[in-house]
Amino acid sequence: INPLTKLLVGRWKVLKSFVKDLRLILKDNSQGYAEKTWLSRMEGLGHTCAPPKDNEELTCNMKRSDTLIVPYPPAHNFLNNSAIHRFHLGYVLITRFIVAHPFFDRTVMLTIIVSSGCLTLEKPDMAEETREILDLLDHVFFGIFSAEFLLKVSARGLLFSDDAYLMNSWDRLDLCVLLISLSNYIPGNGQNAWAKVLRIGRVARPLRVINRNEGMKALINCLIECIPNFFSVLAMTIVVYMLFGILGVHIFMGRSQSCNDLTVANQAECTGVFPDDAGLLAPRVWGHPKFISFDTIFESVDTLMKAATLVDWADTMYYMMDTTDPRDQLKTNESAFTAAFYFVFFILTGSFFILKVFIGVVIDAFAVNSGSALLTDKQRLWVSIERIVVHLAPLTLLERPQGKPSILLRIRQFCFDVC
Repeated sequence: INPLTKLLVGRWKVLKSFVKDLRLILKDNSQGYAEKTWLSRMEGLGHTCAPPKDNEELTCNMKRSDTLIVPYPPAHNFLNNSAIHRFHLGYVLITRFIVAHPFFDRTVMLTIIVSSGCLTLEKPDMAEETREILDLLDHVFFGIFSAEFLLKVSARGLLFSDDAYLMNSWDRLDLCVLLISLSNYIPGNGQNAWAKVLRIGRVARPLRVINRNEGMKALINCLIECIPNFFSVLAMTIVVYMLFGILGVHIFMGRSQSCNDLTVANQAECTGVFPDDAGLLAPRVWGHPKFISFDTIFESVDTLMKAATLVDWADTMYYMMDTTDPRDQLKTNESAFTAAFYFVFFILTGSFFILKVFIGVVIDAFAVNSGSALLTDKQRLWVSIERIVVHLAPLTLLERPQGKPSILLRIRQFCFDVC
């Protein structure tokens, strides 16, 4: 059989079973069905469920997520044949079943990926047909995300329960992205500048992937926990830049200015005009080159910050190596040792070292609790159990002394029996 055909047949069987369960839920609201069929279907999905106690709740240990709590209505609701109770029970069970089904997460995940890909296709000179197709797909994506929101709110509640939708920070992020997409449907949003700004928020749509990946959740949470340490490193960085900035002012203040005509000797001669490289007369100007100045602490720190990016920092160093006394023209390698030592030492400290410190803070946060910062709750529990098992020492089972019959052997056997 063709692998594609086998895959389609398997999906069709899953869909038929899914529809059959939904029909049975609506048809029969007896407590026996609610316990037996629901338990069997959840266990068929690979989850371990415990029967409810005193008709209060059904606890299922999900295979890929946290524990799912399925509240059971009071017992009299199962015995009540009114349409309201029947609808309420069927509605709750259906939404819980849909949200817990792996096919639901896969569908939403695929929609997020495709919608994010469509955002990358937008461009200013896009054809009108392409724009209409993307707009139509955007409406479809908004409908799917809205249905996801309604199903989750119906299954878990909006606010007043332990696992409510708004109690989860990642679900709140999904809701914000959904509300931003809703701004497209406000009448007259094409003429409102604020609505156009809200449309930019659609770029946050790929962030919804984080809510479906436990590893990415752990990574983001770890980075958030690093923020206080980042402020400490930032304070140290400011101190380092201020020290080098003050040192640069004392060494190079007034020496970074020069004349654009290299034939003059000092500032007094930098007047009039001279023929430039193109053969045209240009005025002589005495001043700073672009982005290089150590005359004030602010200009010094600004020059160092540009050098710390490692973009043309060597050109800045070579320029300062040719500086002389203030109001004198540049001379080749006049301050070679001083400028070279200053810039090389700053690059090692203010660029490489500071960067390594930031990286070290992140790595240290990842290594908290022996690397458990990136683990999910179930993975941390498994690691803890493994540690306990490793430290367990098996008890030595002593055997009753055996050997040739003798008085000593009898004494040993007697002591063994007494102990």
